Amino acid sequence: MPQHQAPERYRGTFFALAGALTLLGIAPIWVTDILPVVDVGSHLHLIKILHEYGSSELLQRHYVKVDAIVPYLTYYKAVDVLAYFAPIEVANRIVLSVVVAAIPWSAYALIRRAGHDRWLLFGVLPWMLNPDFFMGFLNFLMSIPLFLWLLWAHLGLLRRPTWGRAALVAGLLCLMATTHYLLWAVALVLLPLLALVHGGRNGWLRGLGWPLREALLGLPSVGVLMPWFLTYFVLADGVATSDQVANAAQGSLWTRLGSVYSGEHLGPVENLRQLFDQLFDAIDAPAAPANLLQRKGELISTLWLAGLLLWFIGAARTPAESTDAAQPDPTAPQGRRDTPVISGTSYLGWVLLLCAAAYFVLPKHMVRPIWLWGVNFRLAEVLAILAVVALPLRPLAAAVGVRGRVWVGSCLLFVAACWLPIATIESFLLARTEFGDIRRALATIPPGHKVLVLRRKLLSRHMKYTIFNNITEYYAVLVGGYVPYSFADTSSKPFVVNRKYAVPAPPWDTPDAFSWEAHGRYYDYLVLFGESGAAREPYEDQLPATLHTVYQRAQWRVLRNPVPAQWPEWTPAQWAADADTRIARRVEPLLALRAAADAGFRNHLDATDAAVAAVLDALPWLERRWSIAARVGWPVSSAAPVQTDGVSGHGPGEQPEALKGAAEPALERPYVPADPGPDPAMVPPELGRPSSTP
Repeated sequence: MPQHQAPERYRGTFFALAGALTLLGIAPIWVTDILPVVDVGSHLHLIKILHEYGSSELLQRHYVKVDAIVPYLTYYKAVDVLAYFAPIEVANRIVLSVVVAAIPWSAYALIRRAGHDRWLLFGVLPWMLNPDFFMGFLNFLMSIPLFLWLLWAHLGLLRRPTWGRAALVAGLLCLMATTHYLLWAVALVLLPLLALVHGGRNGWLRGLGWPLREALLGLPSVGVLMPWFLTYFVLADGVATSDQVANAAQGSLWTRLGSVYSGEHLGPVENLRQLFDQLFDAIDAPAAPANLLQRKGELISTLWLAGLLLWFIGAARTPAESTDAAQPDPTAPQGRRDTPVISGTSYLGWVLLLCAAAYFVLPKHMVRPIWLWGVNFRLAEVLAILAVVALPLRPLAAAVGVRGRVWVGSCLLFVAACWLPIATIESFLLARTEFGDIRRALATIPPGHKVLVLRRKLLSRHMKYTIFNNITEYYAVLVGGYVPYSFADTSSKPFVVNRKYAVPAPPWDTPDAFSWEAHGRYYDYLVLFGESGAAREPYEDQLPATLHTVYQRAQWRVLRNPVPAQWPEWTPAQWAADADTRIARRVEPLLALRAAADAGFRNHLDATDAAVAAVLDALPWLERRWSIAARVGWPVSSAAPVQTDGVSGHGPGEQPEALKGAAEPALERPYVPADPGPDPAMVPPELGRPSSTP
């Protein structure tokens, strides 16, 4: 049997081990009821807006739907569809598990397409739990396997060009464009350059034609995002686009053109240092001793780097004819003289080189024309995966002179792949305790209210990242209502905040800027979250004694405002005019449908439209108008305006329907600014839920 076929007898062992480690890698996603990663709360909030927008007057008031395909849509829509069959949190875990599991197996597809050894997969498996996962960059995380599958499809297109393979490349580019724009933009430049390099080696016609072909394949994806770009960056009324900023700039032409783009760039040394910050130390406690044995994440990172280095040494000292990459391309048709010869090792080497160049060219953060926190350091895990899959190495059949080193490297990488998920589970369980009874505390607030959460705790004692960034949005996720913070703050999301109705709040990262007069008095509930037993914050002195304590336990305190002020602070005439405008906007499509039916077009309506027309026939205009106004909670112009809380529709001091007729909670009392004491555990029995254990 030839040497390159010897490891095939371990094929079953490979898939058993790889499958087991894949399941182990997604286990951290399911071990806690609150996923302690940075941005998950904000993503869940935006997904809930997407899922319930059509049926919620509250959401329609505070958010505006972006009428275009946006770059973050794919992940959100995947969870949105699953949320019809499971709770949103469960749907998110399912999609996230699929995305995380797809990272190593998309790399496996690329490894095999390049003719490399399948056992290289064990160097990729630790990157299932990469820094993007811990930061909660879910959209970019989904784009990583799409990018690897795109390279797999493109290598196949270069080796055997067909219309089907070209369509697959174009389709994957479109999918990447609606998932996250960073790797999509990298791919738009990368594919023509790869085609130029490998096409030029197969004749000057291919050297000219292949880059043009790849550029044309990228046009459909550009067309997908073009309406969004034109609408929100060029044609939007009142939006200061980058070209407007450039025209307003003073100085020379170069100065004005320079103002179109703005980003934070690092020098070469800083970029190299940044790479080592994007490994597996997110699971380390910030206060852990400066001892490698006490920092599991840094130790796992060291194991992976040492294993990869030994593999590099083995690949450098292995003759080319002993690797799979030296074998003929199995996908190429035989007997054709014009068949292009594309080496998988050469292709992946160029991909790695060009992606490394992109890493050093791109900024750390981008400010204009699109705000994106974290640009080039997101490519660190992509570079790590490419560094593994590009190795022309056979870990189980290494050359005699390097076999020992390669086997030691394989063992180190295998230990890292096993240890990282286990250490992550431990860190997640410990971090979950810092959230306290979040579900029980927020369940004391009925749905449909305006809630301001003042987060007095940002850093975790058990993980590196600021996992409490988005705890201010969990009321909207777990219960349902309005919170002033969300990811609907840029036009790259499917919804943007309606500034007209946005209730004032302190900056999300500066709760100390809270003012009762400027912020707190407009909310139905205030929630304080922080360390159990911590000293009171200075802004607590502003809270009036009229607030009622609904819940107080450990990290959480929930305060009800019996008389919230109205926002916006409009006159009755302004409220009436605004209500008329919103009502007309809602009924206009239905009235047009009814007019079409009255004009004799009823036979051309489908079943759904006919049903809507029938409903309109049964509802007089006045009843329809009053019904919408009542559900929105606004007065109509023909009636005297009613002072409402702006969200739930009940007046100041009036209880919502769910609480009418119920006795005032025995434990609810006027708020007295004082230290909470040792866990008073006050929960109204009719509103509380059983607490969730970590």
